[in-house]
Amino acid sequence: MPVGRDVVLTKKLTGFLTALVCFLVALSATSLARAAGEDLIFDYAHLLSDTETADLQRYAETVSQTYGMTVSLVTTADAAGKSAMEFADDYMDDNNLFTETGAVLMLVDMDNREVYISTRGRAITLMTDRMIDEQTELMAPHLTGAAYYTACEQFFFFCESVFAKDAGQSVTGDNAPYEHEKILDIAGARRIKAIHVVVALIVGLVAAGASLLVVFQRYKRPKALNAGDYISGGSFDLKMAEDQFVSTHTTRVRISSDNNSSSGGSSSHSSGSGASHGGGGRRF
Repeated sequence: MPVGRDVVLTKKLTGFLTALVCFLVALSATSLARAAGEDLIFDYAHLLSDTETADLQRYAETVSQTYGMTVSLVTTADAAGKSAMEFADDYMDDNNLFTETGAVLMLVDMDNREVYISTRGRAITLMTDRMIDEQTELMAPHLTGAAYYTACEQFFFFCESVFAKDAGQSVTGDNAPYEHEKILDIAGARRIKAIHVVVALIVGLVAAGASLLVVFQRYKRPKALNAGDYISGGSFDLKMAEDQFVSTHTTRVRISSDNNSSSGGSSSHSSGSGASHGGGGRRF
């Protein structure tokens, strides 16, 4: 029964390989779970509720794990005599909130009343000075109005969008690519429920169906017996027409472009530990 033995061995081998794959997947999931357990939100100024902190923690973990760069948030009511830049840079370095690829940390400094974004590694070049300046300008009114969660969520959305665009990903909806000129306020948009989409779809289908019915009824006519029934008497008069080419004229206008106007460059400095950092901030 050599054929029967081959079948049995094949089944055993298939089962072994399946079990091995499951084990490797479980091992990878365990590693990711360990990474996900690291705190990335440090709300020392108590600006966020427990629910908001947990939500931002999940968002920070997702962005960090997806793009291989640590993204974190720190709030403080006591900067210990440091500037916002010094506090942000030192906190990132002292607490190892970075990977070999890079990192981004946002500080909400209630002591100096300043929001500061610190970058390290590849994030320095990805987030130009202009981009950071525009992002902090966008968040400042929310911080002034004590809408801390909205400002923090916009920060993580900013990081996600910049990293996704760099990775060449075609993202839409909540993950729309970052544009220097604008970032939509996504605090409410990211909470759209599936039922809203379903309701909108049903309403759209009903409206489209009603429109089609109206058009169908309007243009409905008795079945024609021959082609002449479609032509009104005396309405068809064919005459000879002729187009004659005379000349051509082309006008060219040079459109100047400034490749640096949208992105700009990134400046850098050394932190207290000697590491190279980029970034920028704004008072609120």
